[in-house]
Amino acid sequence: AVVSTQSTGEETEGLDQDWRALQGMLVQQTKPVQPPAKDTYDTAVKELLFETKAKPTDRLKTEDELAKERRELLERLEAERVKRMQKGSEDITSGSADAKLTKTAKKKKK
Repeated sequence: AVVSTQSTGEETEGLDQDWRALQGMLVQQTKPVQPPAKDTYDTAVKELLFETKAKPTDRLKTEDELAKERRELLERLEAERVKRMQKGSEDITSGSADAKLTKTAKKKKK
């Protein structure tokens, strides 16, 4: 029993030394892996994916279109005024002409 314990201890020590040697080689070989250099194209594509996109806006009207709308509004308001005068009553209650003119003036300023 004494011989087997001694030989077992020697074998264990030999295996431990072999294991330490292998472990040392493994530690030397495992260097931190650096990620590959990023391609500028890939980076640009990823940035574009997260970039906010432009939203369409209302088209700006030309001076002619604005003048035409203003003229049509004034003609319509004048027609309503004439109707009210002919009837002689307040049957048509679609708001005052001044209120409508100020609304269009505010829209024009924006």
